[in-house]
Formats: sequence, C-alpha cells, structure tokens
Amino acid sequence: MRCPALTLILACALSLAGLSIAVAQEIVVPDTSRVVAPTSDSTVVLDSTATDSLSAAERARLSFEERLQRAREQAPKREVKPRLSVYDTLIGYFASGRLDQRDQLRRSYYMTAGDYFKFNPSYRITRWQLTPNRTTVQPYGLSGDRLSYVNHGLALHPFEHSVEPDGLIDIEDLPTSTDGAVYLMPGPSGMLFGGEQAVTTLVTQPRTRESKQVRSGFLLDKGNYAFSHARGYYSNKFSDGRELDLGIGYRVADGAFIVGSQKNSEDAYFYDGHLYLPFGTKVGLSIDGHLYSREGPLFVRPNGGGDRVNRDRFDRNLRTTFSIQNDSQTVRTDIGYRHLRQGSYLTAAYQARFNYTGHGVDLSRQWYSTGSIRQVSLAADMLEYDNAYQQYERYAGDFSLLFARPHQSVKWALRAGTRYVEEFRAAPYGSLTVLAESERGMIQLAVGYAERVPTQHELYLPFQTSSLYGLAASAYADSGNADLKKERQVTASARLEFGSVRQPLALEVVGGRIQNAIEWNRELISITTNSAWLFSPVNTDINFATATLTRAHQLGDLIHLIGGGSYHWIEYRRWEDRPYQPDYTVFGGAELHLYWPSKRIHFWAYGEMEYVGEYEGYSGDILGEEPVFNGKLSFQMGNFRFRLVYQNVLNTFYRNREDFEIPGQVFTWGFDWNFSD
Repeated sequence: MRCPALTLILACALSLAGLSIAVAQEIVVPDTSRVVAPTSDSTVVLDSTATDSLSAAERARLSFEERLQRAREQAPKREVKPRLSVYDTLIGYFASGRLDQRDQLRRSYYMTAGDYFKFNPSYRITRWQLTPNRTTVQPYGLSGDRLSYVNHGLALHPFEHSVEPDGLIDIEDLPTSTDGAVYLMPGPSGMLFGGEQAVTTLVTQPRTRESKQVRSGFLLDKGNYAFSHARGYYSNKFSDGRELDLGIGYRVADGAFIVGSQKNSEDAYFYDGHLYLPFGTKVGLSIDGHLYSREGPLFVRPNGGGDRVNRDRFDRNLRTTFSIQNDSQTVRTDIGYRHLRQGSYLTAAYQARFNYTGHGVDLSRQWYSTGSIRQVSLAADMLEYDNAYQQYERYAGDFSLLFARPHQSVKWALRAGTRYVEEFRAAPYGSLTVLAESERGMIQLAVGYAERVPTQHELYLPFQTSSLYGLAASAYADSGNADLKKERQVTASARLEFGSVRQPLALEVVGGRIQNAIEWNRELISITTNSAWLFSPVNTDINFATATLTRAHQLGDLIHLIGGGSYHWIEYRRWEDRPYQPDYTVFGGAELHLYWPSKRIHFWAYGEMEYVGEYEGYSGDILGEEPVFNGKLSFQMGNFRFRLVYQNVLNTFYRNREDFEIPGQVFTWGFDWNFSD
C-alpha cells in the first residue's frame, strides 16, 4: 500500500540532498490545476468536468508527480567544469592505456592485488598459500622493499612485521574494491605519479575518473578452505562537480596448513572512500581514506614442524585537501592534512607490538599555460615509531618541482625534489619520462634517481629470540640495525611496443644500480649455550637488469592470447647468490569467447600458466621449475557474470618456500554483479 505523505517526504529529502533530483527553488501550482488522464486513443485531454474513480490521495499523488516531472525538466542543471588537476592530467597523458591491466584482469581473475602483477613476467609473485595468507611481489627478481604504491593519488606505505622478515610487503593488504584502471609503471616512470622509489610503481585509479556515470557492483569469491572474499563498490561523478567513491570488502579463509588441531583461520576488513565537494566554481574539499584490519595466525615452516604466530594488523590513512583555483581554472592552490596509524601485533610463540603514528601537512600550487603544466609542492610530517619498549620520533620535510609538456607528439615530464630527514639529512630524488605513442606502437623512456631512508622499524626493531623452529637445534632471532645507511637508486627503463593496442609486441628493459641497498640477511649466531638464525637488515650494493618480452594476439572476439618471459640478472657485492631470486619467469594465457545471440549470453573459457625458474631457499633447497596451470569458466547475462576458477588444475605439489608445500588443486566460484555499469 502506497503512502502519499511518505512519497512526498522522501522525494523532498532526496531533492534537498541533491542525489538524483533537480528541483526548482520554488514551485507554484495554481488552484485550477487538473488531473491529467490518458484516453483510449493515447492522447492527453484536460477535462475539468470529468469524473473518475481516483481517491483524493491518489489525485494528490499524481498531481505532485506531474509537477515534479515538470520541475525536473524546467529547472536549470548546474554544470561545473572539470577542476584543474595536474595529477589527472599526468594520468591521462603519461599513464598509457597499453600499461593498464584492467582488460586482462577481466579475462583472468584476481583474488588480491597480487594478481595485478601476474600478466607481466618481470614481476615474480610468491603465494605462501593458495588461500589468503601472505603474497609477495619481487619486481625484476629483486628482494627487499622495492615497490611504490599510489592508490587513487594517495601514496600508501603498508607496514607489517613478519617472522623471517624479507623486507617484502604482503600485497594482500592493498585495497582493490574501488580500483578501475591498474597501471604497472616500469622503472622510474612511476615517480611522476608520486612513487617514492626509482624501481617500479603500482598506480591504481578509481572508476569516477572515467566518465560521469554511476558505477556500482558486488564481487564475490568462495572456495576451498572456507575461503570467502566479498567486495562492493559505488562510484559517481555528478554533473555539479561532486565525486564519490566508496568501497568495502571482507575476506576470510581457514588456510591449508594445520598444526595439531589449529587451523590457519583469518579474516580481513577493507574500507575505502574518496569524496570531493565543490563550493562554487573556485573552492573544493577532497577527502580520501583507507581503513584496513586483518587478524589470523601465520605458520612458520609448517611442513617442517615449525610453530605459528598470531598476527593482528591494521592500517588507517586519511588525507584531506582544501583547493582554491582562479576564474579561468589555470591556477590551483592546495592545502592538505594527512594522518597515518598502523599497527602490527604478534602473539603466541613470538610476541611483539609495533605502532606507527604520523601527521603531515602539505602545500602545493599548480599552473597550466601554453601547453605545459607546472607544480611546486611543500610538505612536512612527523612519524612516531613505538616498538613496545621505546618510542622514536622522526621529523621530515619535502620540496618538489614538476614540469611537463603533455600535448606534444613526444611528451615529456620532469620531477625533482629532495626530502630532508633529521637523522639522514637531505635525500634528493628526480626522474625524467619521455613518451611517444600512436595506433602503431609506443616508446616510453625514463631515467631516475632516488634515495630511500631506512625505516624506523629497520633501524630500531629490538633484538628478540624465539623457539619458532620447534625441535630444531637453532632458535629464531631478529633485530634491527641502527648503523644502516640510506639507499641510492640509479635506474633507467625503456619500453617499446609494436602493433595496435589489441595486438602488441612489447619489449621492456629495466636496470640500474642500488648503492647501500637495504636487504634482510640471515646468518647463524651464538647466544649463550645455543645458536640462532638471526634476521637483520644490512647494506649492500646491487647491480641489476631485466629484459621482458610479451606478445598479445586476438582473432576477432573469439580468441585472445597473451604470453611472455622475463630474464633477470642480479649481482650483489656481499653475496654470490641470494635466496628466492630466480633467473627467469614465464607467463601465458588464452581465452575462448562464444556468444549466443538469441539468449544474449556470453561464454568464456580461460587458461593460464605460470612458471618460475630454478632458485634456492635459505637452506640451499632447489625450488621452482614447476609449471602451474590455472583455469576459469564463466558466462555473462546482462550485468551478471558467474565464474568457476581452478587453481593448480593439474594438482601439482610444489614449494614456493622451504617447508611450505602448496596443497594441490583449489576450486573457487564467484560472480561479478554490476548494478549500474
């Protein structure tokens, strides 16, 4: 039963909120108005003497709906020109669509952000388990912290302390719910978008950047070991200039390894949001936030009798920016505040409690004139590190300049600056990126320099021993290194593509030198009457180069093929060989697409192969050299797409790490339901 009063209140509320109804400021309705009724010949007449069977409430509702529709048509629509944004301009002109992984992700599948990298074999992915536990990515075969992450213009700094630390970030902790475009920027080219290292950068963009269209959906994956991953998103770019991106996710899994009666059960929550509110044509407020929480145990060498550690990790990022621009929208000034709160807590056999708390302010000014864009930025921040025994504060400042010429046939952009950290003084950085592309190919060249200051955790992690290795003769120990020096990264990259966007042949070469590279080292030490394997960061020099060749081919909409391989050359000053660094990786994928016109149903069959060359573990065990095949079957009706995924189709038993045997085949089913796309 309909309630006219409720309908009136709801419509007025939506109108005032500006969600989807544009109403004139004042609607005046004469008392002589009449009810409009359709006739048998579909014409419309206005008859003041006609009688009908409508109740007074129904006539009032129809009268209101008629007036509301008339107001919608007559009310002026407020259109706001796009605001000046150097960052969005750089994305539009320098983040080539040829580097976007979005289409290949649709053909394949992604459980976490780790799957963003699998289509480019220059990145080596290690999954500790097939259901979520820990996933790491090594660009160009390098170990240590070598990746930068820029999520919707916000630089993220994931932090987690894991036992047997390797300096790598758990990629499963990165947000994915609101991601639209996904770019893998080779070498120092990612520094142009805010990447803080000169090795490589993952850049993701939200759906609102693409068009003034509402986008919303729900994604679900369920599978073996009680695995369930649900994600929802809503994106809208309103005609009055407002922008809204909301994402939420929940993931749970029992895991494959069991020690005694204890399962490896964990759960994780994700909350992401972006909001832009314009106040007139000159002023605006932007708010970006990322909340993350994850709990669950992590087993240490489960096939070798190791113990487990319960981990509780959280991450909170907030950035607010107040913007002012001139009438001609060629000059813009931003004033912003940033907040960071992170924690990594471990209990059971190994106990630790680490916290980061940060506050920062920034000021920037950007110009657009005569085909060029310029930006000057200043920032200052304070970061406090608490290791449960002592607190350390770090004060830092940053100054940077950007100049780009994006509208030329050969585009180029220069970014340079310096970061000043009180313990290490100045840490300069800079990059030059050149890009030329057409329908027949692309050339991207970049050269860069960056200095990475050791994190407070790498410096001040307190020494601790534990019996994580069970009955093994040696104990486990880890510690920071207060004598660490800052890294100096000098890198260059070149990417050449031949052919159309749909069928490119690409060659990518990245190389350079990292002086005083911060690497986590493992060595045997003596403590009292026992010995222990100590994990601690040290400085060393690294020379590296990677060459990657990939090829994509399409036969209409029927078949899509992709494949490629990468070779890594790495030379260390302190060691001849480093664990978990293969010389080469290979990837291949194929999709078959069929369409049933009368039923309007699409069918897909997809298969892929991942292969990692031979490499050694900590104890010298030979790992790798096992091809892993995955497959997916899916169909789509309208905006609903259902899928069945088989990981490790051939049921191959293999090891990514010592005493971590992957448990064979894993089955997953799920769907994407795009409500408004």
